[in-house]
Amino acid sequence: MIRDYLQLGPEGRRTDPRIGRDRHALIMSGAAILQALMRIWPTDRLSVADRGLREGLLYAQMSADGVLEDGPYLT
Repeated sequence: MIRDYLQLGPEGRRTDPRIGRDRHALIMSGAAILQALMRIWPTDRLSVADRGLREGLLYAQMSADGVLEDGPYLT
């Protein structure tokens, strides 16, 4: 996938419908980070969640505020 993005070039990435218009400038830096992680932790599978980080932060804040009775992020 990284090779595909490299071959597209900046203009190709900018117009690729799989990459959001606001993300074309970030895709290669994200790909470099992913490539480094895959070298450290090789795997045959990868799952992607676009809201996982925000949901985790929200749960942590709600737990800290006492809004959640029984959450995974109790402080």
